[in-house]
Order: sequence, then structure tokens, then C-alpha cells
Amino acid sequence: MKFCIIPQLQVQRANALATPAFISPATPFAATMMGHALGRKLGVQPLAVGIIHYDAQMLAEEFYGQVAPQQFRGSTFIDAKDYSSKNKHALSLQPTASMHLSLSLVLIFEEYCPSASEITEQLKGCRLAGGLIVGHEAVQIVNSFAASSESVLSNLRYGFWLQDQSSLLTEQGKGRAEALFDLVGYQRQASPLPQAKPIEAQDTERKAKEKSSLWLLPAVMGYATITPFAQRVGVREDAPHAYAEPLVGLVHYKSVRQVQENDALFWSGSWVRDDVFVVTTNTLSHFV
Repeated sequence: MKFCIIPQLQVQRANALATPAFISPATPFAATMMGHALGRKLGVQPLAVGIIHYDAQMLAEEFYGQVAPQQFRGSTFIDAKDYSSKNKHALSLQPTASMHLSLSLVLIFEEYCPSASEITEQLKGCRLAGGLIVGHEAVQIVNSFAASSESVLSNLRYGFWLQDQSSLLTEQGKGRAEALFDLVGYQRQASPLPQAKPIEAQDTERKAKEKSSLWLLPAVMGYATITPFAQRVGVREDAPHAYAEPLVGLVHYKSVRQVQENDALFWSGSWVRDDVFVVTTNTLSHFV
């Protein structure tokens, strides 16, 4: 097993609008699929992709004290099809939210691993979450994750690994959507007067505080098709196409200083049903 480290990827104008309900800097699905696209170019697919987050700069504008995502639109009309429905002299707008990203990727290869120069060449023109990759540091190939000075962890000394924590959504005793909003928006409320609480209530509160201490964010984990796959006009590579809805889960940002070799850190995708494709994290032992 070999590890390809693509350090300090700088991505401009990546998509931050995960769904109509969420703006999020976490891009596990997009990064995993970028690894797949890179594997197609190289002729060998990585087993999984690790994602280390450094920074995200949300692009927004301020109008009269209100901050809103930047809206980009063309400067010319195209066949009179992009006019506003309410104003025939103005271009219509679609909801968008963009960001600049700084992160590193770790690709796992089973036996054959392309050279650093091959991977560097194929990175030209690649995109991540629709954003353009404008720079990165030298690609490195190492043979271990943590067992030597020339390992993944010895080369990645700061940042946050992205982990799947979607299992928390089923542990709340409520609907997944309600649990999601509670977990990403939990706020501690101080009681004006301390009051004795039953042991069961104390235990529940302690668990809630432990979960609130996690750095949790919503993220797209996959898609479920809502139409059959069919040949459609205008699709890339003339592949069968289906319309789909995003599946949202929870991502945990875990400091590289807290990471251990048996942590579930590497993302891979699979068809869990004929109409559902998702990505999730697994440990290294899962790929051996």
C-alpha cells in the first residue's frame, strides 16, 4: 500500500452551497470524486481519499449591514433565455455561494502508484467542487501512514482531518433532519440557579455537551436518484444521466494532533442501493 500526498491545494471559487438549506466548507463528496476523476486520468483508481482541511474563505458582499453570498452572472444575454421573469431587461440570478479553499489530499493506492510527476501533470486543469486548483506544493509518495519519519502524519503536521459522523443522527431519538439541526446548532444555556437533577438527566446532558464539543458541520455525502438513468441531451461523455437529490450527513473536523492510525479517516464511495451512492470514512485496515 502506498500513499500519495497532494499538499496545500489552493482552490478558487469552489461551490459552498451544499444544498438549498446549507452553506458548508466541508467537501467530502467532491474531494472523493476528484480522486476518482484523477484515477481515471492516471489509469489506476485510488482505494480512498483522505482530506485535511486548513482554511476556507467564504465569498460574500455586504449591503447596508447585511452580508450575502456573492452572485455571479454573465454580462450578455444568451438567446433571450436568461432574462428575469419579472424584468425583461435584467438577467436572472441563481442562488450561489462560493469559497476559496486550502486543503491537502491523501490518496491510497493498493499496489501500483503513479509517480509524483505523473500525478502533478494530471492535476493541471482539475477542479474540486467546481473550483479551479490554482496551486499546490510538491506531490509526495510515501510507504506508511504513521510508522516512520517518511510517513503521511510526519508530512502533515497541522490542519484537520475530515471524518464521517453521520451515525450521530440516529442516536438522538428524533428525526434525522431535526437531529442534524440540533447537532450543528447546539448552544449551551446557563441556568440562573443551579438545581439538582436526576442521574439520568445529568448523563443525558453530559453526552450532549460531549457531542457539542465536536466540530460538526453538515456536508453532502451522496445522492439518491429521483428519475431513471437515461440518455439525455447535453450530458458529458454521452453517459446515461439521472436527476438526483443530495444526501446530507455530518462531518467532524479532527485535529492532526489527535489522529491515530486506527481512526476512520479515508473516504470512499459505493452504491448502497441501485439508486443511492454515498461516501463514508473507513480505517486503513478496511482497505487491506
